[in-house]
Amino acid sequence: MPNHCDSNLLYGGSLNAEYRYHRLKYRVLLVKVLILLPIWKVCPHYLQKCDCRQNRLFMTTDTIPIEKPQNNSSTKGDTIDPMIRPIVICGPSGSGKSTLLRRLMADFKDYLGFTVSHATRKPREGEIDGREYHFTERESMKKAIEEGEFIEFTEFSGNLYGTSKKAMEQVQRGGKICVLDLEIEGVKSLKKSDFKPLFVFVKPPSLEVLEQRLRKRGTESDECIIRRLNRAKEDLSMEGIESFFDLIIINENIDDAYSALKNFIQPVIEVVKSTPTN
Repeated sequence: MPNHCDSNLLYGGSLNAEYRYHRLKYRVLLVKVLILLPIWKVCPHYLQKCDCRQNRLFMTTDTIPIEKPQNNSSTKGDTIDPMIRPIVICGPSGSGKSTLLRRLMADFKDYLGFTVSHATRKPREGEIDGREYHFTERESMKKAIEEGEFIEFTEFSGNLYGTSKKAMEQVQRGGKICVLDLEIEGVKSLKKSDFKPLFVFVKPPSLEVLEQRLRKRGTESDECIIRRLNRAKEDLSMEGIESFFDLIIINENIDDAYSALKNFIQPVIEVVKSTPTN
């Protein structure tokens, strides 16, 4: 019976030769490391190579345009994700934009916030201050405009209309998409701003249809209707008006028009849905 401590197994035969070979190989490698390591540490060429590598690394990172992640959260809630763009609805009086807005706000009340504009005209029957407009005095609004409190304003039929910064901030603080109802002049002003809204124009099939709708309201005089028709004619014939807007809806049928509007803003709604609330 072989003994597990048999010296022949440890120091003799083929195992003995193989063991000695590997032990010698290991010792030679260890000696090389011990001899060469001090030389590598002090070798100027080695240090130069290190510096060059570091320089190349910094040059690479300095020249690559790295886009830093933006912090879109705010304790005040006065900023929103840049992907969540405000939505501007524009169109002549009688085009059906108010009806479209009401349906839109009803269907997406958790994600949209209507930015209520200011107006110096008197409320129509059924209108409520703070819902359709913030009704105010002309002198008060002029002073606020002069003090830079409005992001856009325009004048029509002797009345001032405009959107205040405060109105937009109130919607933004709620984490919702700002929805604005503006005239063409207001669109022009916002086009020059940093808000980058999505612009939608609601267009009547014809001026004849527009006149029928205005008269059907029964809320305005013939003189006012004529002024509105003239204003609509100017807006519709404006050169390059198509380039102002991301979507133009011809409102022949209110259901079809609403479907087009809803499909257009759905991607923005999805961004809001996927954005975590603070």
